[in-house]
Formats: sequence, C-alpha cells, structure tokens
Amino acid sequence: MFDKIKVSVVIPIWNTEHYLEKCLESLIHQTLEEIEIICVNNGSSDSCAKILEDYRKNDDRIKIITIEHGYLSDARNLGIKEATGEYLYCIDSDDWLELTALEKWYNQAKSKNADVVLIQEKRLSEEFQTPVNTNHVSLELYGCDDNGVYTYKDLKKLFMSRYCAWMHFYNRNFFIENDLFYPSKTFYEDVSVHFKTLFTAKRIAVVLEPLHNYYVRIASSYAQSHNNPVKLDVIKFVEALYDILTEKHLTKLYKYEFVNWLFGELKGHFYTSGDNYKSQILTLFDTFISNHNEIKEYIELNQYYSQVYKNLHAQVQKSKKNIFKRLAKGIGKLFKYLTAWICFPYYIYKSYKLIKRKV
Repeated sequence: MFDKIKVSVVIPIWNTEHYLEKCLESLIHQTLEEIEIICVNNGSSDSCAKILEDYRKNDDRIKIITIEHGYLSDARNLGIKEATGEYLYCIDSDDWLELTALEKWYNQAKSKNADVVLIQEKRLSEEFQTPVNTNHVSLELYGCDDNGVYTYKDLKKLFMSRYCAWMHFYNRNFFIENDLFYPSKTFYEDVSVHFKTLFTAKRIAVVLEPLHNYYVRIASSYAQSHNNPVKLDVIKFVEALYDILTEKHLTKLYKYEFVNWLFGELKGHFYTSGDNYKSQILTLFDTFISNHNEIKEYIELNQYYSQVYKNLHAQVQKSKKNIFKRLAKGIGKLFKYLTAWICFPYYIYKSYKLIKRKV
C-alpha cells in the first residue's frame, strides 16, 4: 500500500454480478494508483462476494466490508467512515470510469483547492449499448467550465436539475467536517446531500469531460416500479430541500427554481406511478403546498403551474370515477351470477316437475 492515499472510492454492492467486474476493472487500472477501493457488500445473494474475493487476492488496495442487506444510504455511509484518502468518491457498482477519471478529478480538485468537484457523466443504453442524449444534464449548459471556481450563487439552475451521489468528487475533510453523510434508512438518499453539499461548499470546481459511465437500465432502481410505496418517500426530500433553503434564508431567492423543481418531481412521480399511488402522491404535495403560503401563492399566480396542478387533480378525479364505474360493473356481474346460482335449484326443480308431468 501507499504511504498516502489520494482518493478513497466507495462502492455499495447489491446483486450486480453482471456489472461488478467491469466496475472493478475500471478502478484497478486507473492512471492514479494511490487509491483505496472500499467495497461494501450489502447482503448480495448472487456471486458478488466471490468476485470481490477474487479481485482482492490480486490487488491489496481493495477492502471488503460485508453486511446484511439494508438501505443503500447506510452501506455507503459505512464505506465512507472507513475511508482514509485525501479525496472521496462514491460510485455505483453497475457503473464504471474512464481510466483517467480519478487522476483528472484529483488534479482539478488540487489546482482549484476545491471542496467538491462536479463531474460529467456519459449515459449509455444498456439494451442497445449506445449513448443516450444527455444535453439536459450537461454542466456546460448551466454555464460551467473547467477554469471556474463557483459557489451556490453561481449555480442556481444547476442545483435543481442534477443530483446523484456519483456526480460529486469530495475533499474528504470537507465531507466529514460538514456531516454530509447520507440520511439513514431512506430512499432518494442522495438528493438532500447534493443540496447540502452545494450550499455548504465555498469552492466548487467542475470537469466537463464525461469520465463517469452510467447505464440507463430499465430495472436499475427499486424505486422505479409503478406500484411501489417507496415513491411516497419523495415528499421527504421535498421537505428536506425546503428546510435547507429556510435554514440558509434562501427561500425567496430560490423560489422560482424551487417551484420549477417541485413540479418536475411531482409530475415525474405522478406519471410513473400506478393509479393507486397517484392520488396519495398528489395528496402529499397538496399538504406540503398548503403548509407553505409563499409557495401556494406563487403557484396560484402562475398560469402554467396552476393549470398543471388543476390537470393533475382532474386526472385523479377521473381515475376515481373510473374505479367506481368498474366497481359498480363488477358488483352488477357478481349480483347476476349470485342470482343465477341461488335460483339454479328452483329451475332444476321446475324442469323436473315439467318432465314428470309429461311422463
């Protein structure tokens, strides 16, 4: 091992045997060699444990922590607590890096004395192995370049558009001292950390070259299921963000960006949920908006947002009416079948009497 670890890479792992080797290969062959690779096996039931052991035999930079299956946030936090590097990076076990990634991010962080470096990803379709259009998440689109050093005041639009654990390359001391650990036992764990990071950092740098490779997978996230109660957790990070804005006295400054982001999350979760969750999600947002008059008034005065809001409520009401219609139709059919079943002995008896009379 090296006297000084420049970068600690943390990988939470759960049942990604088809992707893990590619991820590890991209890390052990990094041009920056002074790294440690902390693998947290989050109760995998596939061959991930064997893959990790095989790689550790050949590379002593790899550390393995094995735990019972739990929340991603807790697995990631455990790995971070074991880290000793000057800088810290978290990667998902089904993603992989270009071989110069850690060296370029590290050099940028050092040259800019950055608390955090925001990185650009390359998104690929797993099904077709082709690039997916990522213009909407391009750092350059939000006015960033490799020469700049930024604070949250420079990145208002960016704040509300991109948030993943792997888009941050941290100074580890900055991360620890500001208690940026991921919320325990929750989904959407990376959202509040993203906002807290950027509001706290005094020096933010970027690397525009896409060096992180991310598979767009149909079933990559438990939370993507249409009928999944996890979707209701969305309100937790909505409240967490608003609490951060309130704490920083930024609710007025970020009102437009927050409402725009709020409706993006509302529509995204609404339209990707089954009918049985649409109403619950809308009710959660109704409660949040009603409890914050400044947000409520802004929405009511904005023609676009107020119309979107009315449309969502109308869809829920229509869905409820359809449910009642289907229920009434079902009850009608059931009553018909029950009536026929109850009357069946009578018809048999009448038929018997008729036959007997003819005989």
